[in-house]
Order: sequence, then C-alpha cells, then structure tokens
Amino acid sequence: MFERDVNGKDFCAFFGPATTINEEIGSCNYYSHGEPEKEKIDVPWLSIFTKIQLGYAENRPGFSCKRCSHFGVGKNDCNFVDKSSPGDTAGEINPNACCSLWTRDPKRGGLSDEALVKILSAKPVVGLRELAGATKRL
Repeated sequence: MFERDVNGKDFCAFFGPATTINEEIGSCNYYSHGEPEKEKIDVPWLSIFTKIQLGYAENRPGFSCKRCSHFGVGKNDCNFVDKSSPGDTAGEINPNACCSLWTRDPKRGGLSDEALVKILSAKPVVGLRELAGATKRL
C-alpha cells in the first residue's frame, strides 16, 4: 500500500504521509492484497501503525528465507516454521519464501544473489561452522 510522490519519495498508507519508506529495499510484516499502482486504486492515508509496530526493515539485497538467520541451509528447514505445515512446498521451507518472523542473518543477509546461489548449490551445510566456511570460500 505504498505511494510515490512527485519527488520520488515513497510512503505507506499504514504509516501515513509523515513517514517515508523505501519501496525497493523495505519490507514489513503486514501484507495487503492488491497492486494499487496497476489497479489504479486511490489508497487513503490510514496513519494507524508505526514502522516498529509492523516490523518495517530495510535490507538492500532483499528478504527471503535464504537470507534469514532462522533458515537451515542445506536442510530447507526453519527454527520457527514447521516445514510439514501445508503450503506450496509441503515438507520443506522454500529458500525464496518469507514470513513475518524474518531476521537478517549476519552472514547471508547481506550477500548478493550470486553469492547465495553458490552457498545454496554447494553440498548441504549442517551447522554454523560449516556455513562460515562456505561463506569464506566465495
């Protein structure tokens, strides 16, 4: 529910016109269905939440399970989300998925897509020591 003004600044209807966001690298824990830019929907200023309340964060490389500290690289598992729960990829956590529990991994969170592909396509990594070694090999 974001809007860009004539000066190129981004705003969110939930936060209101006094709070800027970065639509390209920002994300929050709230999802609003629809694409106002494509559907020509006039989104009213709701001004009902703060960035903290909705968990707004910015991460230049992006957001996904593969960039989250809770994701088990090589196991496609998560410390919080049950991989056996129903969904598009039942039995595993898709590395490209994301949820509201996302926490930037100190190593993988800032890597480029190319560096992440190398890590994810390498032999399964079980622990943090192995992950640190795989990151150093890049």
